[in-house]
Order: sequence, then C-alpha cells, then structure tokens
Amino acid sequence: MGLPCPNIFTGGLNFHSKNECIPVIALEKCSNLIVKIAQKYAQR
Repeated sequence: MGLPCPNIFTGGLNFHSKNECIPVIALEKCSNLIVKIAQKYAQR
C-alpha cells in the first residue's frame, strides 16, 4: 500500500521453526532503536 516497512533486525533464533524465539535483551534493543528512529523523524 506504499507504506514504508523497514525490515529491522530482531535477533531472533531458529527462524521459521517450532522453536523460533527472541531473547528479551534483543527485543529491548530493537524497540529502543525504533523509538530513536521515531524521535529523529519527530524532530523534523
């Protein structure tokens, strides 16, 4: 639909398996990055 959808890393493990998971620390770092990106765009 024309919306930007960046493929940001998540640090997940065992992709596309029954045991796919993501460590909490990796999820926290990824969410912090998304917040920083949003803050940069908000400053414009």
